[in-house]
Amino acid sequence: MLRVALLLLLTTANAWANWVAIGKSPDFTMYVDPQSLQRSGNIATAWIMGDFSKTQKKRFPPPVSWVDFNSIKELKDFDCSKGMHRTQKTVIISGKLGKGDPLYTFSSVPDFFPVPNAELDIAQFNYVCTNAR
Repeated sequence: MLRVALLLLLTTANAWANWVAIGKSPDFTMYVDPQSLQRSGNIATAWIMGDFSKTQKKRFPPPVSWVDFNSIKELKDFDCSKGMHRTQKTVIISGKLGKGDPLYTFSSVPDFFPVPNAELDIAQFNYVCTNAR
């Protein structure tokens, strides 16, 4: 039993050890999982994580109501040739750095939208489109 717990701990630690910080604001730090980077033609995909400096409280649709959380992960697609993006999946997580319980998960609309002209959005786009192979 101890071996299984130790193996699980090491596997979990390694899974989070490779996140790369790509930007920071007073409210949160943004990371990309470089192991998740994929490319198909002009579309690059990656997991993006926002780690908040303070616990967030937000209301989500039923059956969940108010949730306290510290990080959010999104599976995002970027159209590198057109400057567009979309979010496939969002996971709201209780703990810092994506650790802890997934509290709420939802899929997003499949439409692409222009990448906002904001520092952290541009950082996501540039990192993923530059590094996805």
